[in-house]
Amino acid sequence: MVNCAFRIPAPHPSSSLRPPLVIMPLPLPEPAKLRLEELAAKYDTPLQLYDEQLIRQNARHLLAAFRAHFPDFQQFF
Repeated sequence: MVNCAFRIPAPHPSSSLRPPLVIMPLPLPEPAKLRLEELAAKYDTPLQLYDEQLIRQNARHLLAAFRAHFPDFQQFF
């Protein structure tokens, strides 16, 4: 399992306290984990990866939700 780590923003820019590190496990199969480690070694971190299928699925759900009430709804980016 791969972990996703990020820091919660500090409460104030002048604060000398470091925000806590949050680690979230990502449920990835072993081949994906090895690929992530390879990408991190090549491009350094932080590294942002996006799941195209999930983005497309969420876009379809968004359109369906709005079109249920507004049949002519179109999303523009």
